[in-house]
Amino acid sequence: MQLFFLPSLKKLKGYSKSTSNRKLGGLMVPNEKTLTDQFVRNELNKIQLNYDEQKSSNEIIDKALKNASKVGDGKGKPEFIILYEELGLVIIIEDKVENTRLEKLLDDATLDLTTGQNSAVSNYAVNGAVHYAKHIVENSYFKKVLAIG
Repeated sequence: MQLFFLPSLKKLKGYSKSTSNRKLGGLMVPNEKTLTDQFVRNELNKIQLNYDEQKSSNEIIDKALKNASKVGDGKGKPEFIILYEELGLVIIIEDKVENTRLEKLLDDATLDLTTGQNSAVSNYAVNGAVHYAKHIVENSYFKKVLAIG
């Protein structure tokens, strides 16, 4: 199994202010907390990529995320999932409001993949993206998963 991750830009000028949960058509969107999500969505739309938010329209990926909650109790909900089925490639994107929440490493310089409330996986973009990528690789036939945080 090979996992690769690419950190995102450390600074997104003008896109780091927090907002409260948004309402779309009267429904609360629970993980829509930041303008960073809106920025990523707009960039994906500009390059005309098909993507899912917080769930996958692919049943196999959705099932692989069944027990992938970052706090350890339930389904994992990556901010963005892009699937290139013909290539067998899945791209997971996680973002955070603060540019100081990019990644957290252990003392041996490996990525901290601890889960739970206030864990590295919950609080850091790269850690969360790799957490979801591992679940997909381990619980589906998709073996090429790119994690972007």
